[in-house]
Amino acid sequence: MAANAEGELYLGSGNGKIIVLRGGTFDILHSASPGIGVIDGFSETSYGMFGFGEHGLALQRGRTFRTLSFSNPDLAAWVTGLAEDGSGDIWINGSRAIARISSSEVQAAIADPKHRIQGREFREGEFAGSDIFSVMRNSAQVGRDGRIWFPTANGVISIDPQHVDRPSHPPIPSIRSMSADGKLLKADRTFSPGVLTLDIRYFGLNLSNPSGVVYRYRLDGADAGWQEVGTRSEAIYTHPRPGTYVFHVQASNAGETWSTSADSQAFTILPAFYQTWWFDTLCVAAGVLLLWLAMAARTRYVAAAVRMRAEDRASERVRIARELHDTLLQGVQGLLLCFHAAAEKVPDSHEAKGALEKALATAEQIILEARDRVNRLRSQSLLASDLEPALRAVAIGLSSHSKIDFSMESTGERKELKPDPTDEVFYIAREALTNAFRHSFATRIALKLDYGRKQFVMECRDDGRGFDGLQRQQAEANGHWGLQGMQERARKIGGNFSYDSTPGNGTCIRLTLPAGRAYGRSMTFRRIFGRLSAKN
Repeated sequence: MAANAEGELYLGSGNGKIIVLRGGTFDILHSASPGIGVIDGFSETSYGMFGFGEHGLALQRGRTFRTLSFSNPDLAAWVTGLAEDGSGDIWINGSRAIARISSSEVQAAIADPKHRIQGREFREGEFAGSDIFSVMRNSAQVGRDGRIWFPTANGVISIDPQHVDRPSHPPIPSIRSMSADGKLLKADRTFSPGVLTLDIRYFGLNLSNPSGVVYRYRLDGADAGWQEVGTRSEAIYTHPRPGTYVFHVQASNAGETWSTSADSQAFTILPAFYQTWWFDTLCVAAGVLLLWLAMAARTRYVAAAVRMRAEDRASERVRIARELHDTLLQGVQGLLLCFHAAAEKVPDSHEAKGALEKALATAEQIILEARDRVNRLRSQSLLASDLEPALRAVAIGLSSHSKIDFSMESTGERKELKPDPTDEVFYIAREALTNAFRHSFATRIALKLDYGRKQFVMECRDDGRGFDGLQRQQAEANGHWGLQGMQERARKIGGNFSYDSTPGNGTCIRLTLPAGRAYGRSMTFRRIFGRLSAKN
């Protein structure tokens, strides 16, 4: 217990509670967390009432005792005595040693609750050993002459605060050794790859108080700031990453003043092959390649599915064409022969003879067009490499009974078209050629295929009679839907169909397909993937 200048009596308990007796009434004060554990005593100073005990010091602030923080918590462990000298420094008697806390440190702790106090220890080599008394009373007392008296394990000693021998300079630290997994640092300042434990040992010399030297260190590349470790003279790091590091260490006499210059040592931990930038790059490249192969396999699967659907569709067209040819066309052809036979019996002078022959001619034209449609249904899907030969064959067949000059050319780097666009391009071009040869009365017809980087263009141009909008409407009214059919086919494959025609100036039919919809895989891609597939 202890009394202050106002006559208030302070009592401490074993459970950390603080009781104040004022004028016959008791008041229980709060101790801010963390507390100081078992309370050994109290001491009034110019800073206020201090409580001390198991876990350090607490300073009264209003109705609360606030625990003070130390850079080395062991310095304030089991304090049994506290006194203030004439300079405002605080002296404590603890289980570790006698220690002095400068007034500047106390004021800094009052101003900032997070401040960590640094104090100087006095141990064997300077004075006697640590305190062994714990009698619930202050074991640090100030004499009339200003000396401070302490009972210790080796006897009662006194210290004159005005004449305490202070080391003129803090210890100079030095790095003794660096090792990784038991192997010392190489001459070229490097460690082998795969370091598990990095061990750095250092030392600071103080002949008068060797056990009072405390340290702090920082490893650039790993630590964000200084690590205060007390008297421990070894730094250990586990699983450090490859890279270049610089280790710094500073020393101090009981934490009072740190050495102005820190000993430092740079070193490098070499990376294992799997920790290098080129290995990361290789992994990324392998991932990209696997993704590329997966996409290629998916593309191949989709292409096979599309091809299968195209074959099924072609087979169905052939079946329908065969049934139309074997039933409807054969029946109509037979009926037409009957009408021809009946027409032969009508006299030439009869007025119905001309009308009947005209109707028979129209019927024959209809049968020809129907046969043409059936032949188109029987057409199988084309390979991309067969497109140009097939179109040339169509043009040769159409021009066999005419004197029209036909030319065909392709421009750009020839690329493989996808299956669906190949079929539709062929049908549109064939329809355009058929119309040009049969209806344009042209002298020249030119077909051009342009394999552009951004788009594929098919263009059929003639120098025939052309047509206007009214003529087109009349043709559609008579059942000729060629242009409409070409537009629908172009729309089906995501292309753009257009035509340019005026009476007397010929006609130009144009189909434009974006490259992404027109072209399949590049030849380089196809060759690489083909080789990989062949190996598997």
